[in-house]
Amino acid sequence: MLFRSPYTDGEVEAIFNEVLKLDGGTHGYAKHPKTLKLLLELMLSTGLRVGDAVSFDPRNLAMGDSLWIYTFHPQKKKKTDKPKTLEAYITADLKSRIDGCEWLSPKGPFWYGIGSDPTPLAQAVYERMQSVGARAGVADCRPHRLRDTFAVRALLRGMQLEDVSRLLGHSSVKVTETYCAKWVSRSEE
Repeated sequence: MLFRSPYTDGEVEAIFNEVLKLDGGTHGYAKHPKTLKLLLELMLSTGLRVGDAVSFDPRNLAMGDSLWIYTFHPQKKKKTDKPKTLEAYITADLKSRIDGCEWLSPKGPFWYGIGSDPTPLAQAVYERMQSVGARAGVADCRPHRLRDTFAVRALLRGMQLEDVSRLLGHSSVKVTETYCAKWVSRSEE
């Protein structure tokens, strides 16, 4: 597992602006740039992996005290592990925008095509981000860096390492500490 440097605020803004300029293709993310931007916003605000984000179904949200709670079984798991359940937390604003966006299929806002394997859709997001990053001048533009950015931002806001680890679904706090803490300690110096 390689932790990439988090995106800067300027890089995030450049990516989101460039995504909205997509106007090609006859289907999927290229045809629906606003929906793709919401997918990227979801990943940035929750730390979801791209496979879990494309499978996101807002019908599975439950209202918590102040945030919507999305309970899911992550796509990535060890073969020997029993399926674990994770939670992601969604603001009312983001939920409202996702509910109101142009859904790509009845299955969910970010899912298109047939089948139940999110791998091809995750690859499509990766490819879109590579081309968007090239046009926006953002090196190493890939979906997983949104997850890394979520983690670092959460730690910088004062969230406890254990809580960030739980939200990311890491097997232990040590994993989170190994890959995230160096970014936080650098900024605190």
